[in-house]
Amino acid sequence: MIMRTNQHAVGSQQRLADRLGELTRTVNQVIADIESDLASPGDAAFHAKDAYRALCSAHNALLDSARTAAANHYGQMARDAQVAA
Repeated sequence: MIMRTNQHAVGSQQRLADRLGELTRTVNQVIADIESDLASPGDAAFHAKDAYRALCSAHNALLDSARTAAANHYGQMARDAQVAA
């Protein structure tokens, strides 16, 4: 049961990281659109860039968490296999 829970956590974190990565790419495109539109307010790109930096930080945190969870999961599998052998 613990293995299944860990495996679910790894998959869940990776899915969240993937979704946040997509959102980050979308916000980056919105920034480019704002910057290319001469009629857009000057501070719009500034605020969008703040949001982009925050999304990048959250994306990196989720990626790190998913990697750590995967390493812990497979490390536990290896320990369990040693005990069973």
